Amino acid sequence: MFKKIINKRSFVFLEFLVGGIIFGILEDIILIKIVSNQSITPNILLIIFSVILPFAFLGEYIIDKIDFLKIFKLNKKYRKIEIFLEFLIFGIILGIIEDIVAFYFSIQDPITLEVFLTATLVAIPFAIVGEFLFDRINFKKSLEKRKIEFKKPEHP
Repeated sequence: MFKKIINKRSFVFLEFLVGGIIFGILEDIILIKIVSNQSITPNILLIIFSVILPFAFLGEYIIDKIDFLKIFKLNKKYRKIEIFLEFLIFGIILGIIEDIVAFYFSIQDPITLEVFLTATLVAIPFAIVGEFLFDRINFKKSLEKRKIEFKKPEHP
């Protein structure tokens, strides 16, 4: 029982680390480089990380665990709508907000229409990867399959 809890927590943390933190840092660096051409310093990376951390936590530990079908008492046939709403609201909208906050605090440039539009264009592909690909992969099952496939043959 305890081992199952640890494993589940490990995989949620892996999603949080890769999907939330690493993708978020890449997304913000792309926005900063496109709009300002600012060089990325360790100080900027620290600020980006500080901004990303609560957004990644919110996304991976809270939003991805909410079952909107249960909350709104909807039939399972609405699952595709739920996935699309997650993508739209939490993937794109929160992605844009996080990008703009990280942009502003890391390089102190004003938020212009160009920054907003670029943040939107940068957030969309990351939201697609995050919501439609990364959140739908069951890492635990994938790794367990690999363990079985790569197990050493037993000798009688």
